[in-house]
Amino acid sequence: MKKHWMNFNIQHKFVSVVYVLIIFLLFIPYDLYAFDLAVRANDDERDVWELSIEENVNYPIIPFQLKPQIRSIIQDQYNKFCAQNYNAKLIRDNEAIMITIPISELFIENTTEVEESFHKIIYILLPYLKIKEMYRIIFAMHHDETLNSSQADEITHKRVFKLIDEIAEMTPNASYVIPYSMGNSYPITKNSLKNKRLEIFILPGQTMLELAIENKL
Repeated sequence: MKKHWMNFNIQHKFVSVVYVLIIFLLFIPYDLYAFDLAVRANDDERDVWELSIEENVNYPIIPFQLKPQIRSIIQDQYNKFCAQNYNAKLIRDNEAIMITIPISELFIENTTEVEESFHKIIYILLPYLKIKEMYRIIFAMHHDETLNSSQADEITHKRVFKLIDEIAEMTPNASYVIPYSMGNSYPITKNSLKNKRLEIFILPGQTMLELAIENKL
């Protein structure tokens, strides 16, 4: 009988502690709680310019409380790209967008001379750089094996920075565009034309996270 009473006592205390914890959490302001989660999720204060492309595409970590707002915004932007017939897809569990542009729409074959449609690609990205840190954009420039490795590295480097230079002339927020020259190391198919591509990643920025914390998106 004594043992049974002790077990009951322990269970009763455990339930009481759980109730107190739930009540405490309910009284924590949502924005303070979400802010704390966002800070802790990204507390390493990474320099995004030092990250690999894989690390950069997966940064920042979005706290689960903020995911619905972030996904809603990203879905809207994804729908806009699809309506314009861009090769776009949702990535990162619908938290980001990847757009693939054939190099033939940007540059003349094996040069850094631009095609007529070059600036069209830049113009579609400018709205994402209008508000400081609302979005982060990553460029990954690829070539194929028609050039050797060093040649492919050189041309993808020149091409991706040609894009950065052009964007910098149109917006003060070009520093939120992070370039990667990928050479010919990442083919996606045996089709040479498809391997020569620009991949654009559109990711949530710090400002978007802060607005989501305040429930203002």
